[in-house]
Amino acid sequence: IATDSSYESKVLTESFNQMANTIESYRNRDKLLLRSIIHEIRNPVMGLRWGWELMKKKKDGVNLEENIQAIEKALDEIQIITSAIVLEQKNELISIDLLEYLTQFKTKISPIIKNANRDIEVTKKSDLPIKTMANPNSLSIILKNLVQNFLLYEPQEKSIEFILDSNG
Repeated sequence: IATDSSYESKVLTESFNQMANTIESYRNRDKLLLRSIIHEIRNPVMGLRWGWELMKKKKDGVNLEENIQAIEKALDEIQIITSAIVLEQKNELISIDLLEYLTQFKTKISPIIKNANRDIEVTKKSDLPIKTMANPNSLSIILKNLVQNFLLYEPQEKSIEFILDSNG
């Protein structure tokens, strides 16, 4: 029989509190994820709705491509985040060849770049392999945000350049 001040009851209480805190943090993470999903999809969906209404009224110059691409981007990021949660993947860092990674990224993002009438270039200054430790999912989200901000805030005549250099 354990008393209130016994070692066993203290260990049990601490374990229960830790489990309750872990469950609460998972619930808060899930709430934040759901709010983020709604926020990330709402704007491009409203743009599609507006474009659809203009198309029904036969207005010229309606382009829904940007809104569709924004939804695709949001869904890609949501898929990355939710699969990490569902599979309980840690934020593991792996060795990445940056030239290969950026070349694949360039191919993946090229429809968005072409739609914005821009160019994207990946060049390497060094003959050495350029490897780094990174989480590919996080790196993908960071690069997509950089490209999106570049397209929004840099002058139209500028192209996107990723220049890789190694200092050994």
